[in-house]
Parts: sequence; C-alpha cells; structure tokens
Amino acid sequence: MNNYQSQNGIQVIGNRVIIDGVELPPAPCKGNSVTTINGKVYIDGYEFTKGKWRKTLKALWYKWF
Repeated sequence: MNNYQSQNGIQVIGNRVIIDGVELPPAPCKGNSVTTINGKVYIDGYEFTKGKWRKTLKALWYKWF
C-alpha cells in the first residue's frame, strides 16, 4: 500500500510528489516520513532543492523529530 498525504496543495503518493498540480521527479525513497513546511517537502531525510532531491541535515532532523 502506498503512503498518501495531502496538505496545502502538496500531495505525496509513495515516492511521487505533486505540488499545485506539478509533479516533481520521483523521490529516492518510499515516503514513510513526510514533512511539509512553508511549501518545502522533506521525505525520509531528503529535501527537494534546486530541482533535485538532496540528503540534508535539515531533512534528517525532520525525519527523526
């Protein structure tokens, strides 16, 4: 079963992320831990910045806390 979350125009279905009808590149993870803050998406320790999914300390923080 896919993980599904929808909040403020951001939809996450498994590793697919859709923001205001625009689909981002697939996330490199399953999407077990999804956090959206001020239009930014953090999934399992990855943050979408500059057109790519990047592993960041901020994203890891949101994954664990």
